[in-house]
Amino acid sequence: MKQLVTIILSFLFVVTTDAQVLNAPTVQAGDFFTISIGNPLPVGEAGESMVWDYTQAQFIQNYSGQYYLANNSTFQKDYPNAMWVTEINGGEYYYNFGPYIYEYYGGIEGGISYPYTDSEELYPYPFEYGQTHLDSSYNQIIIQGELVNRNIITNSVFDGYGTLNLPNEALYDDVCRIRLYRFIEDISKTGITTMTVDQILFMQNSVATPLVAHSLITINTDGDLMEFDVMEFLFSYTVDAEEVEEPQFAMFPNPASDRVTLKWFAGESLIDVHDAYGRVIENIKSTPGFPIAAFNVSGWEAGVYTVSFTSIDGKKIKKLIVE
Repeated sequence: MKQLVTIILSFLFVVTTDAQVLNAPTVQAGDFFTISIGNPLPVGEAGESMVWDYTQAQFIQNYSGQYYLANNSTFQKDYPNAMWVTEINGGEYYYNFGPYIYEYYGGIEGGISYPYTDSEELYPYPFEYGQTHLDSSYNQIIIQGELVNRNIITNSVFDGYGTLNLPNEALYDDVCRIRLYRFIEDISKTGITTMTVDQILFMQNSVATPLVAHSLITINTDGDLMEFDVMEFLFSYTVDAEEVEEPQFAMFPNPASDRVTLKWFAGESLIDVHDAYGRVIENIKSTPGFPIAAFNVSGWEAGVYTVSFTSIDGKKIKKLIVE
């Protein structure tokens, strides 16, 4: 059973250029973005001179993030080749946004650093319509105190361009559609976890944050398979903002009678579910780099439960109604 999610986004400005070539983005320290979770829509198709309509997307909940220079990070020594950090509610993720390659170097979650010495190359700049890119990387990282061998294969293709409509009634020209597929295998003494992330990204030339991002995520741990279908839209983008809003974790559906999905926007976190008597009836662990999880309530008694979400920034609590 798939859980569909939508995250809604929109720019406060428009950059006009040749949509058949995606160039390195323009990022400034302090640039601030807000993303919202909402209802799903079909994926916009590939092709030339397309028109992608996302005007019917509906908002549910927002979270925010910010870009800053890696040399200002406490953990900068772990990421000597990364130039930029994306900070989202205590989690820090290290990137290069060009000039020749878009690459990922790992991050900080729950105060724990897991740096990549072999970066994951997502796609090159300039990236031309019809062009493909293939990369593989291998790293040894520490996850929850255990040595993990992480193998990654990344495949990307620039397969469409056109115009895009978002719920704010803005029309965005020169939008590039990127298909990005990532296969991740974590091998440790306790077992093997495989993760796939199949994404469709709608990028506006020279900007780092996607206008729209669809992600089909699967996580398989020793035969226990979870699948999530996620769609993201930019809600707002502000240049050189002074402070970031504190986001919340998302929980849906609520009320629920089957599977409940949790989506959060920090790093490694501890999630507990308590019944009406305060007893812990569910513990949920996160996988670094994959802030999404689910649990089944179909066998639970109807009533009100408490979900507590603890991260490096403290504890947040929400009520869950089971029908």
